[in-house]
Amino acid sequence: MRLCKNWATMRMEGKIMRRTFVKPWLLPVILLMGTLVLAAPAWADFEWLYTHGNSGHIQDPSAVSGGPTGGGLNFTLTGISTFVHFAVPSKTLTNDTSTATQTQWKVRYLRLKFTTGSADARVTKIHVWDGNILFKQIEKPFADGWYGYNDLLVDLGQGWKIYRALGVTVEVTRGVEPMSHAFNFHAVGARWQQ
Repeated sequence: MRLCKNWATMRMEGKIMRRTFVKPWLLPVILLMGTLVLAAPAWADFEWLYTHGNSGHIQDPSAVSGGPTGGGLNFTLTGISTFVHFAVPSKTLTNDTSTATQTQWKVRYLRLKFTTGSADARVTKIHVWDGNILFKQIEKPFADGWYGYNDLLVDLGQGWKIYRALGVTVEVTRGVEPMSHAFNFHAVGARWQQ
């Protein structure tokens, strides 16, 4: 029996046999990758838009000390609570000139990036607005509020069409312990989808 091996052929007892380079797992991988490539435009049909934290507006300035800095909206809560309002960049309509149609954009997810000085300084409410219309409220008791470093992803439960402009309001609350009641809002954003 004579055996001759090279990269493409094998000779064995006078017969030429081609090696197969296709592994049994390769075809399913190729099909999966093709499916993902074809589905990618649907995945990419969204956009995150953020506003810097220092653009926030404190509803009751007498309840805080501090204000906007280069790193965000940095303040210490001296009162019991107040609201902080953010105007998130909005995508309401997209014009398609080729078909003379407009597409309404929706928002489903929000992201809030903030820190608090201690467990005695918390965010307890998130209100989401379409212009002057309150359409979503997320409220927690003080004991369950968000504190510490947060990169909070908020699911609104469904895609909400925004017709005016998106606003996000958070309530900041403090306890009575002699701890830091500082807040620093870095950014607030929304994920827009068609």
